[in-house]
Amino acid sequence: MCDQDVAPPALRTSRSRGLAALVAGAVLAWTGAAHATAYPCTSAGFASAIAAGGTATFSCSQATTLTVIEGTTIDTALDLDGGGLVTLAVASGKYGITTYAPASFKGVTFTGSTVGGRGTWINATADLTLDSVTFRDNPANVGSTLVEARDWSGVPCLVTVKNSVFSGTAASHIFLERCAANVENTTFDGGRVAVWVDADAAATVRYATVVGNQGLFAANNGGTVSVSRSVLVSASGIEGATSGGYNIITGGTPLISLLSSDAFVTDAGLGALADNGGPTKTFAVTQASPAINFATDAGAPSYDQRGAGHPRVLQGRSDAGAYESNFQAIPVITAHPQGQTLFAGEALSLGVTAIGPVSKSYQWKKDGANINGATGATYTKTAVTGDAGSYTVVVTGPDGSVTSNAATVAVNGPPNITAQPQGATLFAGQALNLSVTASGVGLAYQWKQDGANIDGATSASYTKGSVAAADAGSYTVVVTNGAGS
Repeated sequence: MCDQDVAPPALRTSRSRGLAALVAGAVLAWTGAAHATAYPCTSAGFASAIAAGGTATFSCSQATTLTVIEGTTIDTALDLDGGGLVTLAVASGKYGITTYAPASFKGVTFTGSTVGGRGTWINATADLTLDSVTFRDNPANVGSTLVEARDWSGVPCLVTVKNSVFSGTAASHIFLERCAANVENTTFDGGRVAVWVDADAAATVRYATVVGNQGLFAANNGGTVSVSRSVLVSASGIEGATSGGYNIITGGTPLISLLSSDAFVTDAGLGALADNGGPTKTFAVTQASPAINFATDAGAPSYDQRGAGHPRVLQGRSDAGAYESNFQAIPVITAHPQGQTLFAGEALSLGVTAIGPVSKSYQWKKDGANINGATGATYTKTAVTGDAGSYTVVVTGPDGSVTSNAATVAVNGPPNITAQPQGATLFAGQALNLSVTASGVGLAYQWKQDGANIDGATSASYTKGSVAAADAGSYTVVVTNGAGS
């Protein structure tokens, strides 16, 4: 799918680290010089910050849009903090910013990119960190990207993205070639592909919310994507990615390599993309969302995408996705009990699968009445008789309960003969016709003469075209089904 293969202008040697230093799951943040320089909140001030490098802030008193000229380059290590007030709008052209030295952007919005074909907003040839940034309203086409990282100089780079949001574009969001990326606490809304890796690149995605992309992830030519503790909604496909576990998946084509801790659901329980606190927009979860407390807390970050004040781990668990709620969760049933038709004496076994809170209780019901002692995820009875009816189970968590779909159980009894075969007196050479009428399901027949089975006489009637003396005797028929005879 990838068609980005043109090097940025005036390619020069990258000063990023070697591949051995790019450890999956590591988080890189270049902190710049010890002293920050405050620049005027103007396009010229931004250009000066880029040229000088070091740690840069802006003296903005209100939200301000600064213009980035095509072909802007970062040649000296830069740590830029926009304070949530700086929006960078690319003027025109294929490349917005190309980095030849490590760069870090925090509290910045990137917008206005109309690049097509093989263009990109940020073209990284060195390590890049994006913290609490927003990509929005970039009407770039499907052949372009918003962030692209390649080892043009033969030296791999590392892209770190956290607490950020990508929305409002038809382009792919992040593309890697022979570089690595760690993406955490980040939201992707729409676009072509959220994270696309190629040519031995590697990406680790954790605690992400990905909604409505044409394809969630793509991995080609030895590239790998590992996705864990994320909410993946309504995409057309997941290509080449592997699961690290605890993903909530709904809609789309499940081409991802799954683990038992992943769950497919019909509704992820997300609100609209909105300002829910913190520097970047998120999809909040509803109280009925299966993402609530879905994941273990192993290796969880301290906060969700919104940052300080929004702890990631509550009640000893964490939500899947970029947003952490305060709900304890209502269970979500992912597999309902199924109806059955049984014969009297057979075993009944019903089961339910529910996700959500760790603490769950169960109560099975028959025709709306509680079944005593039926308080597990499965209900069994070894020999049914008068057990036909409608069965449901109520699954309860700390914040509420949910009732399963009804499973109808039918119990069939043994056969009942309603018309017996009748005796007959015949002359030799006449025809013998015997029959029986029985009620029940799954009926099988065996006719007997003087207690011995008659070969082939296995239907509701028995006929012999020409009798002889040897055919005189006592005839019976045994009618059988799964419940008896």
